[in-house]
Amino acid sequence: MIGFRNRAIHNYPSLREEQIYEILQKDINDFKEFLSIAQNYLKTK
Repeated sequence: MIGFRNRAIHNYPSLREEQIYEILQKDINDFKEFLSIAQNYLKTK
């Protein structure tokens, strides 16, 4: 996931849709965990 973030920020034009899809399929739980943390944080504000 960290490698993807670095590529997305620094070399965005080289990303292919297939790469993004594969990363989302493999690391979907990272996104779900982030969303849960963000939602919990926003509920306290």
